[in-house]
Amino acid sequence: VGSKGEGEGGYVAGQEFDTHESASPYEDGRVGLMAPKKEGIGALLPFVALAAGAIAAGFVGVKKYGKRQDALVAEYGQTAVYYGNTEKNIAKITREYKKKLGPGQRRGDMFAAYAHALVTEKPADIEAIQFLSYVRQLLKLSDASAGKELKALAVRIAQTSPSLYSKLLFVAERALPSKVNLRESSPFSPETLDGLQQSLLQRCYGEVCADGIDDIDDLNPTTLAAFQPPLAEAQILGLSTSEALSILDSVRSKLLTGMRESQEAAEKAAALAEIKELQAAAQNLAAVEGAEFDAATAPASGHAFECGKCGFTLFPAAGREWKFFGDSFSCPQCGSGKEMFVDRGGVASS
Repeated sequence: VGSKGEGEGGYVAGQEFDTHESASPYEDGRVGLMAPKKEGIGALLPFVALAAGAIAAGFVGVKKYGKRQDALVAEYGQTAVYYGNTEKNIAKITREYKKKLGPGQRRGDMFAAYAHALVTEKPADIEAIQFLSYVRQLLKLSDASAGKELKALAVRIAQTSPSLYSKLLFVAERALPSKVNLRESSPFSPETLDGLQQSLLQRCYGEVCADGIDDIDDLNPTTLAAFQPPLAEAQILGLSTSEALSILDSVRSKLLTGMRESQEAAEKAAALAEIKELQAAAQNLAAVEGAEFDAATAPASGHAFECGKCGFTLFPAAGREWKFFGDSFSCPQCGSGKEMFVDRGGVASS
């Protein structure tokens, strides 16, 4: 490697190279293309700005992604409740949304969203209990994880929607294999809460019993008394056999009262019909007797009315032809209505 002489500003072997003290090989005074024009912190400002922009862009992207995930979770809850009327449909919907959200993403949130939509849109009954339990299994949540999500949901809705809280408590306590304590966030007193839960329990099991009784072909007091409480449903609801029988007896009592009232109403209607029939017969008899009397005593000529079916003839007095014949009049001989009677013209009195 050659060297230049002193005074020419060239590189000398062993000499430390200083870009600020050496002469620039460029006409505009630059030492190198990558050399900073400024010294100190000012030289780093462009790089700081670039890094800040990248961080901001990344933050906006994460925020948008989070909103998309939130929307998908809420959408899953609504879709699974509206269209998941069978276990097969719920399983299909759950698979689709698990793929959309990504592997292992937001399973707890999906369970909470489904539970919220379920108690909002559906009654608190055995089907709701079974579906909530099934969704927990589909999402592969442990009892502890599912209980944690339900507790958080109970806290959110307890103050804003007490009725939804009561339904959630009823369904959740029976859907999880191990009891989950949601009563800590109750907006009701313990006595009021127990009363509400007992009312839901009686209504729910009472409907189960009523549905079973409706399936009896020949329903009467004897077959009603022979009906046994559905024990499988009682177990789901956490009822003992004696509690199930007590609720069934209440349903039976109401149905027997309804049967007696219906029977009494039918007997009353039959009695009224019989009375009307007797009244109509009496009116017919009075009309016939009155017509015969008129025919014998009337001083003026009248008309003869003959039944077009059997020939039975009435001779009412003039001007009183239909005095005794109401809309219910029928021929005393053949039973034809009064529309079958034909006016045969005037009959001179004797």
